[in-house]
Amino acid sequence: MSIIVTSMSIGFLQATLEPHLRSFFLPPIILGLMFIINGGIYAMTAPGFGWLCDRAYSPKWITVSGCFLVAAGFCMIGPAPVIPVEKTLWLIMLGLVLHGLGMAAQLVASFTDALRTTVAQGFPNNLETFGLISGLWTSTFALGAFMGPSISGVLFDTIGFPNASLFIIVLHLLVGILTATYIFVAKPQSPYVEIKEETKEEIDKHSYIASLIQNSVTESMKSIRSVGNGISIEKSRPPGMNSLIACNSYKSQAWPERDSSNLNLGPYSYSYGYGTVNRKPSNGGCSSGSYFPIA
Repeated sequence: MSIIVTSMSIGFLQATLEPHLRSFFLPPIILGLMFIINGGIYAMTAPGFGWLCDRAYSPKWITVSGCFLVAAGFCMIGPAPVIPVEKTLWLIMLGLVLHGLGMAAQLVASFTDALRTTVAQGFPNNLETFGLISGLWTSTFALGAFMGPSISGVLFDTIGFPNASLFIIVLHLLVGILTATYIFVAKPQSPYVEIKEETKEEIDKHSYIASLIQNSVTESMKSIRSVGNGISIEKSRPPGMNSLIACNSYKSQAWPERDSSNLNLGPYSYSYGYGTVNRKPSNGGCSSGSYFPIA
């Protein structure tokens, strides 16, 4: 809204300022200089308002001040019917100066505030977000530049410049009051923090650390380890033995025959669940284990 009404005020003057100054019979050079007063003030003061937005004051408060500056400027340019003064050249020039100050305050603060609010709402602080805000800013400015001359021409022919200026004055006062109301009722936002872009070395370092973490997690998932005995199931269990049997076994190892006496559980010999017994055959063949179930 701030951008639209500011652009409308610029278009309003572009279409109606020259007819409004005809009563002074100004030469073309002086008439041309009148049109660059507000633009020149804008060019000189816009960096200052940008500095204030970054260092001193909230952009919304600067937007409010810009709205009242533009409204005061149009009250002098008209002059507005509510001001009982005669139209003079110096009063119009003073009004144009105030209009230039208000333009700079509103246009600079609106872009800064839109960018900060967008980042505070979760958008990334990168070039894509800057392009999005720039596109919206330019679109709304163009909308106001289209509406301003169209409405001002009709109003100037119908009710004259002093009364037509009330249209711009009321719009800016309305935007200023709405913005001030929003400042008091809105929840405080998190402070704006400038995020520096990472260098290529930092990005490579972060990528390397992330890959190490990913590889570690993958290896941990592949190798399931027994919690009770701390032995890797894949390495300890014999071929063909499932994980359940391996976890219930003593250590899932084949016991030598000399230790088999410790594993005698009764009338039945060595249990499958507690291990197997290596028996060396007398004929020098391969050793084999006996598996007997537990009753």
